Amino acid sequence: MTPVKITFSGAVLAGGKSTRMGRNKALLRLDGEPLWQRQLRTLKAAGAKPVFLVQAPSQRALTHQRGVRVIRDTIRDAGPLAGLHAVLAQCESTHLAILAVDLPHISPAWFTWLAENCSPETGAVVRTPRGYEPLAAIYPQSAILAATAALTAGEYSLQKFITTLVRTRRLKVLRIPATDRKQLANWNSPEDMA
Repeated sequence: MTPVKITFSGAVLAGGKSTRMGRNKALLRLDGEPLWQRQLRTLKAAGAKPVFLVQAPSQRALTHQRGVRVIRDTIRDAGPLAGLHAVLAQCESTHLAILAVDLPHISPAWFTWLAENCSPETGAVVRTPRGYEPLAAIYPQSAILAATAALTAGEYSLQKFITTLVRTRRLKVLRIPATDRKQLANWNSPEDMA
């Protein structure tokens, strides 16, 4: 059976405190380009439309670029789940591609591959030996119900959130070859950038 082609919005999560890095990770540069711009470009190249930049309420806006809307977390100190929830609440497409600002090696092809494995009511997420990768995934818009329930219960774990979506068949779990896992290398500390 041929997979159903989906359309999706995109969002870069850039609302973290960058404690281990010691400075705002969104402003770090790779090949001369700030990570927040690189990630927005990646999502656009993958076909995401529109794209959003998600930041914490207290952060100074990173952009005033045309075509890029800044969305603020509505729940403070709830981690990335709050950012995901905030953008799902604004999402008008059936699916949403999420990309963390500190995953600079994800390519547009990553999201093309995920989208090929989605269906109208199901998104796609990768699982590695370390667990799910929730911040380079495609979610169905209906995931907002599970996000709202988790936040209301004070449960901010993305791994538990993903487990709920997998159990309710809202997310399809994909495995990748070990050689492709380098795309998931994130920049949490200065040592990671070496």
